[in-house]
Amino acid sequence: MSQQERGGWIGAAVARLEDSSLVEGRATYTADVCNDQTATATFVRSPIAHGRMRDLDLSAVREAPGVLAAFGAEDLGLRPFPAVTLASTAPVNSEMVRPPLAAGHVRYAGEPLAVIVATDSYVAADALELVDVDFEELEVVDSIDRALSGDVLLFDDARTNVATDLDVRTENATSPAGEWPVTIALDVAHPRLAPVPIEPLGIVARPEPDGAFTVWCGHQAPHRLRRWLAYAMDLDESLIRVIVPDVGGSFGHKVAMYPELPVVLACAQRMNRPVRWIETRTENLIGGTHGRGQRHHIELAGDEDGRIRSLRMRIVGDLGAYPHNGAISSQTTARMAAGPYDIEHVDITCTAVVTNRAPIGPYRGAGRPESTLSLERAVDAYAHAVGLEPAHVRALNFVAPARMPYTNASGLRYDSGDYNQALHEVLARFDLEDFRLRQRGRQAQDLDPIGFGLGAFLERAGGAGDSSEFARVAFDDSGTVRVAIGSASTGQGHHTTWAQIAADTFGLHSLDQVHVISGDTRVIQSGTGSFGSRSVQVGGSAVLRCSRQVRRRLLEVASAMLEVAPDDLALEGGRVEVRGDVTAAVTFGEVVEAARRDNVDLAHEESYTPGAPTFPYGVYAALVEVDRDTGRIKVDRMLAVDDCGSVINPIIVEGQVIGSTVQGISQALFEEFVYGEAGQPVTSTLADYTIPSAADVPEISTGRTRVPSPLNPLGAKGTGEAGCIGAPAAIVNATLDALRPWGVTDLQIPLTPQRVWRAMQGMAHPPDGSSL
Repeated sequence: MSQQERGGWIGAAVARLEDSSLVEGRATYTADVCNDQTATATFVRSPIAHGRMRDLDLSAVREAPGVLAAFGAEDLGLRPFPAVTLASTAPVNSEMVRPPLAAGHVRYAGEPLAVIVATDSYVAADALELVDVDFEELEVVDSIDRALSGDVLLFDDARTNVATDLDVRTENATSPAGEWPVTIALDVAHPRLAPVPIEPLGIVARPEPDGAFTVWCGHQAPHRLRRWLAYAMDLDESLIRVIVPDVGGSFGHKVAMYPELPVVLACAQRMNRPVRWIETRTENLIGGTHGRGQRHHIELAGDEDGRIRSLRMRIVGDLGAYPHNGAISSQTTARMAAGPYDIEHVDITCTAVVTNRAPIGPYRGAGRPESTLSLERAVDAYAHAVGLEPAHVRALNFVAPARMPYTNASGLRYDSGDYNQALHEVLARFDLEDFRLRQRGRQAQDLDPIGFGLGAFLERAGGAGDSSEFARVAFDDSGTVRVAIGSASTGQGHHTTWAQIAADTFGLHSLDQVHVISGDTRVIQSGTGSFGSRSVQVGGSAVLRCSRQVRRRLLEVASAMLEVAPDDLALEGGRVEVRGDVTAAVTFGEVVEAARRDNVDLAHEESYTPGAPTFPYGVYAALVEVDRDTGRIKVDRMLAVDDCGSVINPIIVEGQVIGSTVQGISQALFEEFVYGEAGQPVTSTLADYTIPSAADVPEISTGRTRVPSPLNPLGAKGTGEAGCIGAPAAIVNATLDALRPWGVTDLQIPLTPQRVWRAMQGMAHPPDGSSL
């Protein structure tokens, strides 16, 4: 029996088509794209966080054996990136541009100053020792507070360190203090994190005989990369072809614009030979974009019965040295601050500043983990203030399904959802009453404390306006379906998903009857990319709409061949059959041949633009145990209940949820990028920057509710970032639930053993170099 006979491909749990080549070592990554003529680029990076270059002497480098060239900013003449290269929902100070190579002013340790091109990476690394650079060191803006003071500026012409401001408030916004009988206030810090994909960033640039260029780069948005490469080089976009090979993960890291990318292309142009640059892990940690880096003050106020009436939040974000990649993250935090709750009075302010640290960029969740952790901690604190179970307070304050579509204080329109259904699914799988009995029993027996915590969240996925995706569906001569799409996969299993959508539409028995190509700007001339949990609802909808158009034409041609009406035909396993008479049939290949004779185009392409974003959501739960002697937190169990609308492939969805949940656990317990004195990065290797091993990952159970989105033909939302958003809040709330008998009511992430142990002893955590 075929998959089609079992009920179709959409919703089928199918093993990923991509996996065999990946696990068998047959994949081609950026580092694999080279030949004997490919030179290697290595970057000279600033050893100081803030200063002016008095002199940069590369003469000794250029004379070194094996060195082919060395360039500084003046040698290449590239245009700087403007203050915004991704997106922004509020103005960003236009003076805060980013040069591809520092031109005089150095703004963070690790900033590229020059590039050395050599026969191999070893020669280039040796040549770094020959660089002679003289600095005038300046005072370092090493914290948000120092940036806000304005006594030292990163951009003199900007006359401020504030990059962007955004206010979000309802017309009736009021301050919680004194307006309602119950008020709580919290300060929540969100430390910097590094995305740490398995494969760091890389690029190979090759000049072509006709004056064009081919670029291989594991980027999440190849068409956007092409646009900014052309901008920096002052070239026509048509001269640059970007190909995305296999990608070893990204998590937002590879959607940003990096100065190294146009520099490598410029080197290839100058030298008329292919040049590659493959980021080292240390470069990835100190020079790649970081995520998070915010500080919040949040206040909730309301009634004694648990109804929350007012939300006030003050957000300050550290954007690092340049705002062009990261302004959107702080702005998203502000716009999503109310989460899934129906709160009448909302007053949010967001200020984002530049500092002498690596630039901030999108990291899985990008603004939503920050707003969720602060809000969920505050909801728990509010529940304890009124003496109610936190689950009950959430149920009382969720936006009701009857109010959908619901417009929040920032104007975002929630498309659909039943948040209480997700909460009920969680509580149905936990006996909370029994847990509370066990919790009190352990306390009476003086055993290590245990805690239960929830993290309810709302995610913004996809978008409107220019957030379109382009697809083309056609047949080859044999009748194989060919799908081309502008969105590039970075490991999410997109080829399988696109094949399932097409196979379902055409009644195919095997996904082998569908060929998918993506991530090539020559094949697909436009596209937006893979980020923000947008791919299925936007790219998948484009594939579906194209497939339906081609299916209609296929049936029209076949109806003339079989002399029956199109409605009397069925598609089955690569054949068009007359319903009730399987002997009367033609193959797809025969229909393709007939269509060619009759000048019927069995191909369709279009760009699908969503009218608005969708809002996936979920409720996560954590059970933790705290070792009283060491402060170590053991996560005994995680439950992730998500609603991402219609599901194309449950296996892929579960993989996304579990993977992002592990990253959420890591954010809660392990990760923090630390800077020391004078803005020097401390956690510059994986020996210092802690991420979990397999042994640190607990049992993770998943569940789903299903409320399809009315905004796209698939009914899909998104799920790629869910665990990063919901898991940290659940773990922090569970830990505070466990430690409440100890008088611990406040903990900042990461919940390291030292930090937890000191809190249990009633000690303040000592300040460190990571201070925001």
